[in-house]
Amino acid sequence: MALRNLALARTPANSAEPQPADRSVTFVHEGHEHQVDIGAPRAIRRGRRRMVQLIDLWVASLLPGEFLDLRFSLVTSNQAGVVRRSAPLEALHFARGFVSRRERALFWEEEEDGALNGLRLESIEVAPALASVVRMVPAKTLPVRPPPRRLDLRRLLPHAMHYPQVQWQFRDRAR
Repeated sequence: MALRNLALARTPANSAEPQPADRSVTFVHEGHEHQVDIGAPRAIRRGRRRMVQLIDLWVASLLPGEFLDLRFSLVTSNQAGVVRRSAPLEALHFARGFVSRRERALFWEEEEDGALNGLRLESIEVAPALASVVRMVPAKTLPVRPPPRRLDLRRLLPHAMHYPQVQWQFRDRAR
């Protein structure tokens, strides 16, 4: 009986935990939505908040793709309820971010990364990064010069022929 009363007391309206709809984060990838339970990845503590790393949410989504080849746009809302989509974040910038389990507030430790700090996460859009176009241009081959002949060395280094320690060995192709 006590368990039944406890279950009734913890209805979503009375619960301190987020609503079931709020427990998931939506990843939008190639036009498909994928729900990830925010409670599934292991949480860590930052101050008094229990936070989940954004990279852990990505891993829990089981979406295909090489992580470093992706860009992430975060759809967020502020306290007034205004919903905005962020500029695409590089994969490593995304990986450094956290989201709190209860309020779904975003957090980055570094000040330069913290433009989205405090905003409420609504969903995450995943897109391939625009790969820099690398054009393979064949290198110009330098002309191959034949080895110098004895006459060329005499002309270029006239006095070097008389040094006693220099011993020239030639292989004339003409012979």
